[in-house]
Amino acid sequence: MESGDEKLMSTPTPRLTGSEIGYLWTGYMIDDMSQCVLGVFEQQAGDPDVLRSIALALNLARSNNQERTALLTGEGFPLPRGFAESDCAASLPALFGERFFLYYLLLGARLGLHFYAESLSVSIRQDVRSFCAERLSAASRLYGEILDTMLSKGLYIRPPVIPVPEAPEQIQKPSFLQGWFGDTRPLHSVEIANVYKGMELAGLIHAICTAFAQTMERKDLQSLCTQGAQTAVEHLERLGGLLERDDLPLPPSLLSDVSGSQTPLFSERLMLCHISGLFGSLITHYGQALGSAMKHDVVAAFLALIAGAGNYTEDVTEALIRNEWLEKTPGALDRESLLEHPK
Repeated sequence: MESGDEKLMSTPTPRLTGSEIGYLWTGYMIDDMSQCVLGVFEQQAGDPDVLRSIALALNLARSNNQERTALLTGEGFPLPRGFAESDCAASLPALFGERFFLYYLLLGARLGLHFYAESLSVSIRQDVRSFCAERLSAASRLYGEILDTMLSKGLYIRPPVIPVPEAPEQIQKPSFLQGWFGDTRPLHSVEIANVYKGMELAGLIHAICTAFAQTMERKDLQSLCTQGAQTAVEHLERLGGLLERDDLPLPPSLLSDVSGSQTPLFSERLMLCHISGLFGSLITHYGQALGSAMKHDVVAAFLALIAGAGNYTEDVTEALIRNEWLEKTPGALDRESLLEHPK
């Protein structure tokens, strides 16, 4: 008769859940793209500190996907097609400046923190949880190192500072929720944080869409990138107005860090996939920010921006599908299709 320990040791490893597969698969695609993009940046950066930050992020992306490969293939799960050397051209003229590289890395590491926290929260298997926890810690270290580099160079503009209250306060009037007329209040600290953070990401998107538009060879896709840049500007104006009304400073524009080069550095597929992913991250941020927004005008702004970003992202997705560039995320079994198409 088997002992309790022997039974425990002989228990088969549970299959990956749909949630675990979803985050492993999506993370693989993100880091596969990151390796292409960061590989180009590594060839074009000149500052030793910037090169060091790029190398840290690039090595992390590679090791992430090595572990994801083991987890997915260990269950016989096919890997995404992802991206290849043909999707980038590192020897061509630089499209971005050194400051852009650091902001790109910083905001990418910030998105990584959110991604791994979410993936950890839906992971069940011990090996997947360990992977997510380790990568969350690694993303935290990367974020700190990049931010310290930017602060030491005077390249990061800190978010607004607010006065220290004399004592805790209770909300005493329903007008605390108002944002359009009458007795309105200034933004509270969490609203400031989310508006500023949204502007930082929208500013990065503005620079990337502008750069991709001027290097995109097909006119229809160039127009789509220009539309993305215009959408980002609308977001910057809407959010910036909320900060300026309370005399709060805005994040810096990254547009001056985009060169005049019209030579493509990346494939059209990679550029559109990157834009789609960034707008998806922006929508996710706005959705999370809604939970802490209490002023009516702030809530209305986030809702409107979600709708605008969603409409644009749908246009990009349709272009990806038309060109057969979009890989299908693994999903549930389509039983209706099985019934319609029997063997």
